Amino acid sequence: MARQNGYWVGDQFVETSEDQKTGQEILEAAGKDPARTLVAVNARGERTIVDRGQRVDVREFDKFEDLPSFIYG
Repeated sequence: MARQNGYWVGDQFVETSEDQKTGQEILEAAGKDPARTLVAVNARGERTIVDRGQRVDVREFDKFEDLPSFIYG
């Protein structure tokens, strides 16, 4: 079976031909609210928060999680 080109956001697989996307593009392509917090999870289970404008290589991560954004103050 051929490897699918894309990434996981939660339990949804998003196909893409692009290797790099911004945090906002990842959320929008998955149909998620771009105001949510995007967390990238690597193969070791380490989590990294991805800023909306930050470009990441989607192949470097096993999955992405979208979490509610919180306003502190």
